[in-house]
Amino acid sequence: MKGKKVIVWGLGRSGEAAAIFCLNAGAQVLLVERDGREKIELLLQTNLKGAEFCEQKDLDPKLHVDEIIISPGISRQIPELRPFIQRNISVVNEIELAHRRWREESRGPIVAITGSNGKTTTVHMVHQLLEAHGKKVFLGGNVGIPFCEFFNKGLDAECAVLELSSFQLESLFEFHSEVRVILNLSFTHGERYKDLEGYGLAKLRLSHNPKKNDLFIVGEFEENALEVERASIKKEFQFLNIPTSQDIHQQLNSELDLEKFRPVGEHNLSNLWVAIKVCESLFELKTEVVQLFVENFQGPEHRLEVILKTDSRWILNDSKSTNWTSTLVALRACRFAPRPLALVLGGQKRGENDSILPYFSAISQYVDEIILIGESGQSIFHELKALNYSQLKYSYFSNLSEMAENCLTKKENLGFIFSPAFPSFDQYKNYEQRGADFKAIIKDFIVD
Repeated sequence: MKGKKVIVWGLGRSGEAAAIFCLNAGAQVLLVERDGREKIELLLQTNLKGAEFCEQKDLDPKLHVDEIIISPGISRQIPELRPFIQRNISVVNEIELAHRRWREESRGPIVAITGSNGKTTTVHMVHQLLEAHGKKVFLGGNVGIPFCEFFNKGLDAECAVLELSSFQLESLFEFHSEVRVILNLSFTHGERYKDLEGYGLAKLRLSHNPKKNDLFIVGEFEENALEVERASIKKEFQFLNIPTSQDIHQQLNSELDLEKFRPVGEHNLSNLWVAIKVCESLFELKTEVVQLFVENFQGPEHRLEVILKTDSRWILNDSKSTNWTSTLVALRACRFAPRPLALVLGGQKRGENDSILPYFSAISQYVDEIILIGESGQSIFHELKALNYSQLKYSYFSNLSEMAENCLTKKENLGFIFSPAFPSFDQYKNYEQRGADFKAIIKDFIVD
């Protein structure tokens, strides 16, 4: 990479890590962002010293460049990028960059996990279970830590566990992992994909560059989507299909005591099964160590995180939910929660699949009230009001603070599950900030 001219397009967390990686490797780096220079002025003087900057609208489409490193939030379809793709200039992401270096240094196996729901919990399970067996593991990708950070910070590991989103998978070409998992597939990200097939094909890029002994674990695909592509995976890899909940119960109970497993919901037992299969394909597992892990695993922050759980009231933070499927999974996990229970729902509109109507019947099985917030919450409130829905109580508040002031003080016995089903960007930088705000607000109003 030394001496090459590289564009790093998008200066979010992954973009900044990629830029540092390229600068450290001796590349000439041009930073491209949609917003003005003011946003990254400090970076240009500190972490990204030596890089140049250009606003996206001012970028010369004929500029000589050896490679473009694109951030996941930047679509490959934007018009400013198209001339570079037409000139056959490589457009990859920071995962691909770090992967090259990882392979050049002959490091250990890579585990890559994707899916519409459950991937964050599962990568944390794999990471912690391997560490419990004394392995040095890097955990990163979509879970929040760019893969390039492994090299930027001079870390050490014998295995990498990566959560990969569809956006990241779009820009992987040479990437190879010894263990691959697609937990499930249901349509989301309507702002980027027209339909389930387009979204699913992005996910199935995980099957590229197969090797005979690679393990591929696959779960349920919505509406039997992409069955031809899924069938081909069975021929190319060592294949495991995620069993039914009943079979998973039988398999796990035959070796483990699950009574002290804390995460709620059958989907978390499925995630546990996957994590065990992933780990035992890489290293020998000890039953007593797995049992201790089962008893102590807390689950990732903001994913069905227990804020309060008593015999009379549950309050759960599921801020990571950004689609309807994820919220429905969370609600099924709460089927034994004390009633009354309210669902707190809403966030940034996606432009596709924003209506609550296809999901209203399923939601009403699990909760007694819907509390709507944010941009999409306002639209859903008017949608329900126009149709004169009366099967379930519903109300709208502009934000979480307003919701708490009106609901927590008046309804002391009402339980809450905050599972927004929409992205956070109408009011927050990310779902972590949204979840942290929910927890802070809740703790100001409740006494444990």
